[in-house]
Amino acid sequence: MTFSEDFTDFKGEELEEGSNYPTAFGITFTPVVSGITFAIIGLLGGLYIFMNLVIPAQENSQNLKTTKEQEESKVKLLESIRLDEEKVRLEREVQEAQSLKPQILGVFADGSQNSDTLLINLNSFIEGRRAKLLSFTAEDSEEVITDDSLGTEVNGKLKRQTYKLEIDGTFEQTKSILRNIERLQSLLMVKDFDSKVTEKPTLLFDGEKVISQGETKLTTKFTVEAILPLD
Repeated sequence: MTFSEDFTDFKGEELEEGSNYPTAFGITFTPVVSGITFAIIGLLGGLYIFMNLVIPAQENSQNLKTTKEQEESKVKLLESIRLDEEKVRLEREVQEAQSLKPQILGVFADGSQNSDTLLINLNSFIEGRRAKLLSFTAEDSEEVITDDSLGTEVNGKLKRQTYKLEIDGTFEQTKSILRNIERLQSLLMVKDFDSKVTEKPTLLFDGEKVISQGETKLTTKFTVEAILPLD
């Protein structure tokens, strides 16, 4: 047998072997054709997944991000508005407090008024009620309040000047004097009140009823504290 006959026989064998691959739509699915087909199917499947799953997920993520940014902007705007309103409210309260400061300080005793001024005021009350001032003494110096007697909030912010008085008068006179001290514009506190009877009225019986002559006289000692601003 010659070489040409051998080649013909070899080709025939390949054709016979090739006829063992599946065929569809006139295409024989050899290993090469099958590989290309599966590659195309995989590419189309990946493209389908990308178009129907990945792209919608990306769009949804972008929408969520945009919504988040919008909400964050709204929150920042609301916080800015709230802070502006709070600032305006605080500024208004500060202005109101400053406008009330003269009135508040007016409640306290005036530091420029010394013991002589207070003595003149008290003596005018006493003489006006026909009573008698027996003694008037002032402490040597003012004292910063730190004993919680007026509340812990004012510790170190106020001071007191202490005066000791002794007066002689009837019950009605003494009561009237104390009421006038309370009506003073300055903040004065009356403490350590001590009153004793020094003269009793005379009782007479006229045969039908008891008649009282004179009035009960009292000697009263008390302390007056003038509350002053620290500065």
